Amino acid sequence: MIILKKFNNNAVVVDKNGHEIVVMGNGLGFGVSKGDVVDINKIEKTFVLTESNQNILIILFPMYLLNI
Repeated sequence: MIILKKFNNNAVVVDKNGHEIVVMGNGLGFGVSKGDVVDINKIEKTFVLTESNQNILIILFPMYLLNI
């Protein structure tokens, strides 16, 4: 899994088979940057956005902020 974005020392966004996944673990983001390979032994939690979650997020997002 390749790091796409670092949130902090404990959370990063990774690319896994073309999907963006948020992974968390103690020190997981420490000393790494975009493009590095994540240490899978440090992963404690994994968060995946599914299609149903995306629809809910769009509904909850205020329409006036979308500039449509």
